[in-house]
Amino acid sequence: MVRGAHPARTEIVRSLLDFAAGRLKRRGMLDHPTVQNLPDRGTYRAFIGTLDAFRRAGFGFGRISRSATYRQELLRAFPGPGSPEALAVAGALSDPDRLTSALSGFARAVEQEGHPLEAAAVQVIRYEFALLHADARMGLEAARCAGRAFRQAAEWDEALRWYGLARRLAEFEGDFLALVQVLDGIGNTHRERGSFPKARSYYSDAWKMAQVVRTRTKWPTSHSV
Repeated sequence: MVRGAHPARTEIVRSLLDFAAGRLKRRGMLDHPTVQNLPDRGTYRAFIGTLDAFRRAGFGFGRISRSATYRQELLRAFPGPGSPEALAVAGALSDPDRLTSALSGFARAVEQEGHPLEAAAVQVIRYEFALLHADARMGLEAARCAGRAFRQAAEWDEALRWYGLARRLAEFEGDFLALVQVLDGIGNTHRERGSFPKARSYYSDAWKMAQVVRTRTKWPTSHSV
């Protein structure tokens, strides 16, 4: 997936590679991050399954016919009624720039509709899309949002796994605001699973980092972790 990446960007994707694979195979290929099993009656289960197949095929941008085939499959799997954000994904398969925005909008819409596992699955797909394009900031945002979605689904281990990746990427990028949000999210995860001492520890770390952010960045009026 990362063949052809410019050598100067190797450092940018190192943290992405370490997590997405868990390990790099000796032959140089990369394991795909696992998409969580979706509920049998999930609204977008079939749609996301087809989108995941497109991901596992390497997103298929090099072949218009492949994109067209998966677009047809997505439309067949489209739930009725479905969101315009999902249709936007189906319409953007052959255009990486449009797909970036479409995946983000779709993940957000699914989460707002109250389907956290489906939202998490879209964020995992979005994460690998970021890996493909050596976009560490998109990967950071996708990992953080995946952690939040898994937390909402009470999948604590997966939530901490993805929040942990987001933390490493935020530290790597020097993105202090994102780091505050991630630490807060980790604290929320521990609190919601009943680990209150750990939650307090992460909240304390988030508060300390927020003092650094306050001197460097205008704090947003609202944020979601």
